[in-house]
This record gives sequence, structure tokens and C-alpha cells, in this order.
Amino acid sequence: MQLFQFCTNDEFEESSTLKTTSVEITTNSSFLLTKGVNDPLLFGDIKDITVTARQITTGYEANTVFVISNNPDDVSTYRIDLVQEGINTFTANATSVTPPVAPGFSSTPRNTVNSEVWDTIDAQVENPPYATYSGFKDETLIDTDTPIKLNIPMNTNNGRFIAYFRGSAKNFEITITPYIDEVAQAEFVVTNVNDFYWIWNDDDCVAGKNIRFECITRNNGDNIKSTTNIPNVTIKSHTTSKFAYDIPESGDTYTTIPRN
Repeated sequence: MQLFQFCTNDEFEESSTLKTTSVEITTNSSFLLTKGVNDPLLFGDIKDITVTARQITTGYEANTVFVISNNPDDVSTYRIDLVQEGINTFTANATSVTPPVAPGFSSTPRNTVNSEVWDTIDAQVENPPYATYSGFKDETLIDTDTPIKLNIPMNTNNGRFIAYFRGSAKNFEITITPYIDEVAQAEFVVTNVNDFYWIWNDDDCVAGKNIRFECITRNNGDNIKSTTNIPNVTIKSHTTSKFAYDIPESGDTYTTIPRN
């Protein structure tokens, strides 16, 4: 536990005479899915939550890191100590154990069977997503003579995007350039012998961001045969958006790949 104190000289004497107490904290979110964590109050692949109480008059802060238990029979409570009496605000923050995934692509052998395309996608979906979670409890009166339990709902603005690309153009290559909010990302080349999937799941992958793909089909002489654009998809919070695209021989359009 760490304590931080931010006081002016005039406030210091008042702050030092104020009593402190302990506050029990609970937190939950329907968007945090259990993956190796069986804590009854928080469901997500995270290892700890940082909770900070701030007394709004003195600026005094109490800070505690709660380690998440993976024991379903653990009856211990989350408690933040040395919370100063008076009006306090409370914040809770956590980051998933899974590291972030910057926008990037991977090659995979050609899948002619639609169900195998989705098997590849589903295997990536099974990996726990990266996300940061936060919660806030507005001004709350803390009385050292009155026990209090606070619930701080936590949520995330992060999402995850997975797209699979299969090309059917013989003797042609399809150069695919992803655009995030119209900023070009690293391109990759799909042929009729190799497929690609593209994943994005980092701090910048948040609700409201848009992704589109420009697909240019070229022959062996690098001459452009056709161009097609896969229109914007908007990232949704606490959601994995997944798509599978087939670019046919003509290269001037695309279709979505069904599961069967």
C-alpha cells in the first residue's frame, strides 16, 4: 500500500488532524469474462486492481493494489486503509494480463474449406483479449464511525478486431493495405496459395475507431488489374469483431466467407 499527500501549507494542519478509516471495496463488470480467474466480484484475466481514494478538500490520497484471488473459496475482502474522513472520490484501474497486440498480419496456408478459415479465426478468438478497465465512484462521505462498503463498477473502452483474407486470383497478387481512421498500416500480399489474417488489439483499439481495407490486384508485371475497397468497420467496446473475406479471380469485388 502506498500513501500520497498533496496539501498546501494552510491545509496541512487540518489534514494531519483528520481521522482515517478503512473502506471495503467491491467491483464487478458483466464485460469481464472469466478466464483463469474465479473471483466472485470481478470476472476477467487480470491480476490486480489499483484503487485510489482522494479527499477532495485536503487532496490526501490513499492507494491500494488488490491482488485478484484465483481461489473460488477465498473469503477475503478488498479493503483500502487510511482513507481520510470527509468527502472522497474513488477510482479503480486494472490492465489485462494479456499483452497488447499492435496492428499486424500473419500468413497461413491456403484454406479452401470455409470451416477451416473460421477454425483459424476461432483459434485467435480463444486467446484472452487485451484491455484496460476503469471505474469511478463520485463524491462519497466517509465517516470514521460508520462502516462503509463501496461498489465501483468497472468497464473497458477497448475492443479487438480480427480479419481473414483469402484470394482466388491465379497468376495475380492481391496487395492489401489496412487503414485505421484513414491512416495506412503495413500492407501484405495474398496469393492463391497463401492466406493472411490481421489482428488489432492494443491501447488504441477503442470504440469508435474505423478500419477499412484497400485491395489492389496486380499481375506478374506489377500492372494493376483491379482495385476494391472493403468498407469501414467500427470498433465496438468489449467486443471482438471478426470477419472473413474472399477476393475472387476478378479482384474487383469481395464476398464474406460463411462458416459452412
